[in-house]
Amino acid sequence: MQKTEQKDLHFFVNSKFLASLRESVYTLMIREGWNRYAPWFIHMKTMGLFTMYLGLFFCLIFISELPWVVLFLGWSVMGILLGLIGINVMHDKVHGSYTPHKIWNLILEIPILFIGAEPTIWHIEHDLNHHHFTNIDGTDQDIKSRFLFRFTPYQKRRGFHRFQAYYAPLLYGLLLFEWLSIKDFIKVREFRATGQIATKREGRILILSIFFKKLLFHGFFLGIPLFLSENWMLTGLFYFLMLFTGGLFMTLIFQLAHVTEGVSFYSEEKKPVSMDWAEFQLQTTANFSVGNRFVTGLLGGLNHQIEHHLFPEIHHSHYSQITQLVNKQAKEYGYPYHVYPTFLQALVAHFRHLYRLGKKD
Repeated sequence: MQKTEQKDLHFFVNSKFLASLRESVYTLMIREGWNRYAPWFIHMKTMGLFTMYLGLFFCLIFISELPWVVLFLGWSVMGILLGLIGINVMHDKVHGSYTPHKIWNLILEIPILFIGAEPTIWHIEHDLNHHHFTNIDGTDQDIKSRFLFRFTPYQKRRGFHRFQAYYAPLLYGLLLFEWLSIKDFIKVREFRATGQIATKREGRILILSIFFKKLLFHGFFLGIPLFLSENWMLTGLFYFLMLFTGGLFMTLIFQLAHVTEGVSFYSEEKKPVSMDWAEFQLQTTANFSVGNRFVTGLLGGLNHQIEHHLFPEIHHSHYSQITQLVNKQAKEYGYPYHVYPTFLQALVAHFRHLYRLGKKD
């Protein structure tokens, strides 16, 4: 699908750090007897998440006279489960770290289909653009300001940005509404223009694929409840609640790693010329709750973003085993290693970052 695997990385240099670190990590893997893919219990977790996701949905639409509080809580949990499938299944699957087997990768398309996402678009936007050009304004779409935000010092500050730390959760919650409606179609056009989608034919096929996937998602999770419901407005409200909760959850988790205090930001005009690519990743990325196995398992290892950016081909279940090695070697080379002890501290740092960027240039 892609004409090139990644954009031009000529302004980075390769140092001994990453080569030495990779040798240390893979030596550890060989010595401990584990490979880079997901262990058996991750497959069990995937089946559990997908079963809970669909099971809860059918309970909510077929069990009559459920209390209002149960309905609101249930549809909110649906949004969280949608996000968990995205960050635990699709994220690793698209990175190629879940399984090497083609049949299992094909089977993994089923839960991904039921969260309405298009893996091909995610691969280009996330794996290629975000991972290679982290926190470079104008290239990394994860820090795109969309006029309403100021995520980096290189983005223009407007008067209303002083309130962005307060209205951010509301807009974060709208992520899935855009993603599950028009975003993937817009991205096909953008990536066709950049050459990351090679031909018009491939672009058209991808558009058709996206259309039918969106149609299936909305038809299943909105169409069926509307057909069975006597109160269309209430059903629409529950659907909105699911997508809003899922959007808020996913956006916050991804933002904590890169849009926070301490990390570095760049622009297309001020690229990190002649910088070691691994050092660049350490500058622009932060970890949180690295000693908490529950958080690591729940969030698909996204609290280990440093290890993930340096070793995206390794499944997230192994990051806890290499964290100390990465941290130690980074310090030996004098490279930064940003980490927040808890999720709450990372959350506070993110909103404090938004507040400060909104208040002054």
